[in-house]
Amino acid sequence: MKFRLWPRSLASRTASVLLIGLILVQMAGLTIHAFDRLDVQRLAQARDVAARVVSVYRTVVLTDPSRRAAVLNYLHRGRDLMPTLSDTPPVVDIPEMPIGEQRLLRVAMNFAPIGAPQLRWRQLVIFGGTPWHRVVIGMRLPDGVWLTVRTQVERPRPWHSPTFLIAFGLMT
Repeated sequence: MKFRLWPRSLASRTASVLLIGLILVQMAGLTIHAFDRLDVQRLAQARDVAARVVSVYRTVVLTDPSRRAAVLNYLHRGRDLMPTLSDTPPVVDIPEMPIGEQRLLRVAMNFAPIGAPQLRWRQLVIFGGTPWHRVVIGMRLPDGVWLTVRTQVERPRPWHSPTFLIAFGLMT
């Protein structure tokens, strides 16, 4: 007996073509869903990092220069967020953040409230990103001192949420 992959009857062939087409469309839908989820996670991560970094910056810039070191010691929160003051821009062993990722972070940082325009940083440098699992942001305060904030970031994962698994289950 000879085994055939393609059915003999027209109805069976039609059903096979429709099922194969449905599988391809569902796979495309899952791919679109996953990429959309990645974009949303990147945006949320940029907003979160920006809010935390600008919060530290605002606290430091509004503090009297003689008390800034004490305030930074109070703000030091382990590996997750490490602010430091120096006279020079940050010196790091990682490259500058990719432009697309940097753009998201810069926009999010510009939307965070700081106060009067004269309190805004004079220069901003951003290093690292998701491939390195860390971000180093250097901001020059109006008086010329540099505030460097180091923070950890995770790579976005679309399959991490239960909604992705539910969508995958429903589509297959």
